[in-house]
Amino acid sequence: MVNMWTIAGGAILWAVATVSAVTAATLPEPLVKQIRGNPDGFARQATGAILGHGGGRGLTAEGVARLVAVEQARLRAREAARLLSADLDGDGRVTADELAALARLEDLSSRAGLELMFRAADADGDGAAAMPEVYAMAEARATQAITRTRSRAEAILACDRDGDGAVRIDEVLETIAAAQAGG
Repeated sequence: MVNMWTIAGGAILWAVATVSAVTAATLPEPLVKQIRGNPDGFARQATGAILGHGGGRGLTAEGVARLVAVEQARLRAREAARLLSADLDGDGRVTADELAALARLEDLSSRAGLELMFRAADADGDGAAAMPEVYAMAEARATQAITRTRSRAEAILACDRDGDGAVRIDEVLETIAAAQAGG
């Protein structure tokens, strides 16, 4: 038996894990590596996902899907807003001249990022990024960026020690204890 104190989501949690029931050998290797690399970070991430997107039973596959959808929407909005902030005349299109005016206020790295974003959004090559082009670019960038979030959120589901389809905080802490024990 392993007793463990951990800080998760700003709260101190006490876990009592029976390591003989859950060993590192029974866990997926990528999960063990992720936990061993940053156990407190994994605990905070998993606890946040459970508290934010889990129901009374804990985090389920549906909760993970919701978490991913929310994060993808946030990423999409951030990407679109960044480029649309250059729409100086409010006509729903960002021109190269408008982008240049905004870029003058940015550092070199940010200017480069804006230019690359503009080029990706100007799908028809007319020198302006219209709203549908901006949203398509933002969706593509968000979809690309969400892969890591999705895999991390899905890894939390591997902590379902009792097989009921929902992950509770105590199961996360038991999984962390097992991974750290090296079972």
